[in-house]
Amino acid sequence: MLLELTRILRPGGYLILREHDCKKAYSLRMKYLNFIHAFMMIVRIGEFAHVSQTQNESTDWKQLKADIINYTSSIQYHSRDEWKTMLENIGFQWKATLEYESDRNPQALYYSIFQFKH
Repeated sequence: MLLELTRILRPGGYLILREHDCKKAYSLRMKYLNFIHAFMMIVRIGEFAHVSQTQNESTDWKQLKADIINYTSSIQYHSRDEWKTMLENIGFQWKATLEYESDRNPQALYYSIFQFKH
């Protein structure tokens, strides 16, 4: 994915990253984010809105449960410092970060702007 960003952005182009400040570690934040993803899969909202409902929901639950476990275990969480390092290593320069108040931000969301230098 990172190499694709360098392919499609022109030198001087901007990347706006909206992400969770979370390491892939067994932490309360990771459990919370996995719960949010599972909930979104169950109610089919956000990026999971395209998942079609079957006529027999009772037999579908076992498959949905397996899909949730597979999906949440495949998520690659990274801290903001890890993202910054990865992007700088491929030619981006950090410009700014917008932070939310920590007491109103249980998902640790933030926005960072990077400019492609190469």
